[in-house]
Amino acid sequence: TDGETKLGIDREMLGSKLPSGLITAEIERNVRETASFCPAVRAVRDFTVTRRGRACHVEFTAVLHNGETVEVTTDV
Repeated sequence: TDGETKLGIDREMLGSKLPSGLITAEIERNVRETASFCPAVRAVRDFTVTRRGRACHVEFTAVLHNGETVEVTTDV
């Protein structure tokens, strides 16, 4: 790499045989770190990851600075 920090999920990690707990922790860390760069997001809560074969189903609630919440559901 060029030394630049890149955000996102390492897709090679998802297809690996690493322990589910490690993958879940890394996904959560990536989401929280990425959300910290968004000025509209105050917090991320109710974070869950469910393994589905080589993919993961991710759900969380983003709490915005204006008090609204956004439910996020995605497969990675």
